[in-house]
Amino acid sequence: VTYAKKDGKFGLIDYSGNLKYPFEFNEVISGSYSDYFIANKSGKYGMTDKNGKHIISFSYEFITPTFYGKNESFIVKQNGLFGIIDNKENIIIAIEYQEISNWVEYGPKEHFVTKKGKKGLISRNGEIVIPPVYDEILVDNSKLIKVSKDGLFGTINWKNELIHKIEFE
Repeated sequence: VTYAKKDGKFGLIDYSGNLKYPFEFNEVISGSYSDYFIANKSGKYGMTDKNGKHIISFSYEFITPTFYGKNESFIVKQNGLFGIIDNKENIIIAIEYQEISNWVEYGPKEHFVTKKGKKGLISRNGEIVIPPVYDEILVDNSKLIKVSKDGLFGTINWKNELIHKIEFE
């Protein structure tokens, strides 16, 4: 199955040219990474499978697969905020963050998140590792995390325990 464009709209067709989903999409995003098609319909994003069956409702401003769960988990944006859902639309990470990272080269396994302007880290299964209370977070080794508040810096460990007071310039 692939997508095709007709009269300015996209639909899904099989390799024999048979229609699998009507030409109703404004945009279709697909790739070898996915068993699904992410599509925009009436200004909202959702997902269909290769037979045109809706997998994720068309109620999101943005959808992209997570780098580690390409067919199982997706970063979504709804009402201006980000979170992560699975392919059955169950919420893994609440849709309440201004920002959420997808992949950081040489970075931690956790997602960097921003909530109310503060930064934290959340595990892939939605557990808060470092609460979003810091102005900045830098993870450049496996033992300590550099954090800043009010223009000063310190370090914490992965249990969010203060190692070096946040008092350094």
